[in-house]
Amino acid sequence: MRVGAAGLAFAATALIGRQLGDALLGRLGLLLAIMDVAAGLAGPALDTTLVRFAARQISSGRDGSLAYFQRMFRIKLVVAAGLLICGAALARPVLDYVIAPSAGDAAGPGGVVLAFAGAAVVTLLGFAQAYYQAHLRMARYAFLEFANSLLRLGVVGCLLAVLERPSASLLLGAFVASSALVAAGGLARLPRAVFQRSTENPAPLRTALGFAQWVAVAAAATTLAQRADVFILGIAGTAGGAIGQYVAAFTVARLGDLAIMTLFSVLLPRASALTAPAAFRGFLNRFLPVVVAAFAASLPAYFAARWAAPFVFGAGFAPAGVLCGILCLGVLASFGTAPAGAALYGMGRSGHVAALETLKLAALAAAGVFAARHYGVFGMAWTVSAVRATIGLATYVCAYRAANRCGQESVARGDHAP
Repeated sequence: MRVGAAGLAFAATALIGRQLGDALLGRLGLLLAIMDVAAGLAGPALDTTLVRFAARQISSGRDGSLAYFQRMFRIKLVVAAGLLICGAALARPVLDYVIAPSAGDAAGPGGVVLAFAGAAVVTLLGFAQAYYQAHLRMARYAFLEFANSLLRLGVVGCLLAVLERPSASLLLGAFVASSALVAAGGLARLPRAVFQRSTENPAPLRTALGFAQWVAVAAAATTLAQRADVFILGIAGTAGGAIGQYVAAFTVARLGDLAIMTLFSVLLPRASALTAPAAFRGFLNRFLPVVVAAFAASLPAYFAARWAAPFVFGAGFAPAGVLCGILCLGVLASFGTAPAGAALYGMGRSGHVAALETLKLAALAAAGVFAARHYGVFGMAWTVSAVRATIGLATYVCAYRAANRCGQESVARGDHAP
């Protein structure tokens, strides 16, 4: 279902690129980058924390996770309201310093406000998905993404059929509207008790939020790193058409990211249920062949991607094919971050993930600025792939070391089963 959802989302972007060209796709890509970053600064951290702690309270015939969902829903409402306020306050600065240098004022401050509103909607949609993920109802979890992508494609198709050249802000509105409708439907299907105020002892949530502080740092760094390349290109004044080529390239490359995110979503509740260090090592060993196979597929994917992007977006997107091949190398080389990241979270080592993701963001920012100014979008693509591959390998090594340290600590305490 998630593959289908990704295919529909991909079709919507390809339709926009083929019909409206790379310049408008570049403006839309910048607005979507703002929405993704705003939604990712707090939402994924809260969702990951909720799933980890709620999953520990769910077993066959017993579900003690309700208090976590009740409290986290109120926190999500506060975050969503904060995003709306930030959108109103930051619209003009973001437009002047991020979008205008490359795309001009065509989007307008209203487009930035809409991007933050979309982030608020995605934050609430993530709560509904976290409920199903924690309960391992992965079909319902994935159906929300599928419905969102299907509805988005339908709305975008209608806009392109009715209007000759809709603006980037209007197209963004189609993305936000589809997410809002799916979020409303997803929340409406959750048990009513989830939205009621809890009267239980708040201590479990304080423990979860203590864990969440490092998850928040990791999620913020991950989100910024995923869109830092587009922001850097925009701030550097790269031509809007070139950014459009880059947006087309990473739209294709993100199909590989879908596999990484799907694997992480499935593995997180399972890794969170493990306790013994030997179980964590076995968990990592089980997925090592998958990681090696993904790395071996990098070279064929590089050549396949070079013709895939022009085939999908049109002959005018030939540069996007080369960019996509470069980006695919980094995606496949970083495949190990899914099982390794899930294992680190399961061991409670959220600080390790935060350090790795912060290092990735710092490397992208430092090297990316130089690469964008001197080598344009191609320099940025090589920088992204090199950094992702390095951090992916480091994450797997860090997970093994953390599991071994858990074993040593267990032996030091005199446990019988390290």
